[in-house]
Amino acid sequence: MLHLSLALLLPLASAETVITITALSTRSEFSGNYCADLLQKALTASQRADEIIHLRHVESNQYQARMLANLNNLPNSVAWSMADKNRNQALMPIRIPLFKGLLGMRVFIIRKQDQTRFDQIESLEDLQQLVAGQGAHWPDTHILRSNGLKVATAMDANLLVKMLKAERFDYYPRGVVEAWHELNILNDPTLTVEKNILLVYHADLYFYVGAGNHSLAERIERGLRQLQKTGEFDRYFYSHQRIVEALRQLEAAPRRVFYLDIDGVNARALVENNPDWYQAFSEDSNPPHPDHSDKQKQLDDRTN
Repeated sequence: MLHLSLALLLPLASAETVITITALSTRSEFSGNYCADLLQKALTASQRADEIIHLRHVESNQYQARMLANLNNLPNSVAWSMADKNRNQALMPIRIPLFKGLLGMRVFIIRKQDQTRFDQIESLEDLQQLVAGQGAHWPDTHILRSNGLKVATAMDANLLVKMLKAERFDYYPRGVVEAWHELNILNDPTLTVEKNILLVYHADLYFYVGAGNHSLAERIERGLRQLQKTGEFDRYFYSHQRIVEALRQLEAAPRRVFYLDIDGVNARALVENNPDWYQAFSEDSNPPHPDHSDKQKQLDDRTN
């Protein structure tokens, strides 16, 4: 999760306003560059002719939950994180999925020797006999458990990998933009991405600002919608190396898809024909719609 603090300075003699964006990321942050670059594009798309925007990065040792809890105390600040009901209520979300829902498409990092166990799984009921590993404060943990899946938890991703190797749980669900990338970084020959199964649920990263910060939220959403309207959002998304690799792997071979409910609403019903979300299982793809925030809010209110 990446946290951005925007400090508005006094106008310069030339009547230009300088906006300095401080990007504060956790050390384990996987999406930082993608989200920071996307935010920069959105701010640039929404900036006035008399504004100059600067971006700088600062690393934080805080856990994600603590960083988000501080967001309301930091004026003109923005963060991005997995959306859920509590965060949507405590903060102000910009309801545009930054990875087009790919974080809600989950493959498993497993011990390589266990692939044959997963070859036998034919249904969600079969999967419920195994134990997943997830972060203690991740929204995914609640989603998996509410669908009858057993979950062991830890405070961070590094500990989860150690627990997986120690056989404390059976599989480690990761978004398709995370799994292969993280596996390459780990460079551990005993681990692999499971070959057959894909979990799908309505989840992704949103930008967040402090509760009541309507002007900053409107500015970011306006910039993102402008990027969608011009096609720049899709050009950036489909050309980013992480996305290219994730989609290549996802489309390389058919997978058995298990759609998970969130508060009784099925993921497929939420995502299909929603132009903000990647249409993984649709024969046609709708272009981005310039104003989809009202429908997105309804979906979030129903499912989070």
